[in-house]
Amino acid sequence: MIRVSAVSILTEACSILKDAKARGINVPSRVSREFRDLLYSAYRDELISNGIDTDCIGQLLGNSARWDINLCRYFTLRFLKFLIDRTPQSAFDSNILTNVLTNPQAPTSYPLKSYDARSMSVAYAEYGPTLFLEQRTMAIKARVQIPNVTKRNAGTDLQATNLNWINMKFRKSDMGIRLLKIPVIEPKKDSITNKWTLVGVIRGLPGDTTKYGFCELATGVRGLVSASLKLLVGDFVSETDTVAAQRLVDYVSLIENKNIKFCISKDDRVAQLTLFSDTSTTTDPAFKTYRINGDDLNIYIILGTPKEIKYAMKYPSEITEAFDAYRFNAIEHNLYNYSDSDSENVQGLLFSTNSEPIEVDSKGIAYFDADGIDLSEYEVLSVCEISDSLSR
Repeated sequence: MIRVSAVSILTEACSILKDAKARGINVPSRVSREFRDLLYSAYRDELISNGIDTDCIGQLLGNSARWDINLCRYFTLRFLKFLIDRTPQSAFDSNILTNVLTNPQAPTSYPLKSYDARSMSVAYAEYGPTLFLEQRTMAIKARVQIPNVTKRNAGTDLQATNLNWINMKFRKSDMGIRLLKIPVIEPKKDSITNKWTLVGVIRGLPGDTTKYGFCELATGVRGLVSASLKLLVGDFVSETDTVAAQRLVDYVSLIENKNIKFCISKDDRVAQLTLFSDTSTTTDPAFKTYRINGDDLNIYIILGTPKEIKYAMKYPSEITEAFDAYRFNAIEHNLYNYSDSDSENVQGLLFSTNSEPIEVDSKGIAYFDADGIDLSEYEVLSVCEISDSLSR
């Protein structure tokens, strides 16, 4: 168990924010009146006694402005370094993370030495698990042999293959978290064109993708900073308050190839709260407000690639299922599970409809009849907007 104090989390978060500002990255500065009142009354003495910058905490937690991608990336990678530096006998050089942020010429991919490269794929793998730190996302990938459907469809070589980087997947259970071995990837026949295709094949592999957007991860870290502040000043902290940061903490385990347990404490003396619990039974209804106006609207969201979202807007009669937006929590979903390929982004179609679902299951998925739905109002959201608007 690795103990991380609330004071160290708050101090590090402020240090990161100040460094970001010094590097010319846009940092929202406005603090809401309600949070400012708390900051300079109930929170002030505890923050000052622990040497924590009160104004900085206000900018971090008292500002609802959306962070741009540069701030999300900087904040996430610096905080990932903070966690890895506390991992005993780490096999990963955490200085890589700051080098990527400060050196424009730095590589963006780094082999993970904690894995046997060739043992993580059933098919031939040229490179094993490799950490990719791109502009908007990070992922663990492997360069493996996949079918060349172009040559197979042309009939020039029915056994043709390519070497491609694909996003690896992981599985989490009571036993911990582990990176999954990539199986042999087989193409499928398109039911309409009768041609070989890989569309949906890689996305359909077992497990959850290791590809995350920096905005998703930064939202989670801010949740952890908020929980640390509550713990420091004596407010009640539930385990669900810290679950938003679970993805980044899990990433430490994936990078190190071992199950690492963190706990958060008020200071360096006593452990107070284990990160993290099972939230499948959480009933907390505290969602942020949605930007579609209306008090009694049925609001839903579907996720997919830009091409899939465009198709859904053009042919809403094809929409037969969607998430109930009032029950959808972005924190519980890896949004990049809804992308077919490494290069495609993910969008969300947030919409209202007068169509009533036939059923809404326990996971909050609404099922409509075969005729689909009508769209009353809708809005296309980016990954950052989904994380910001639909996280609790």
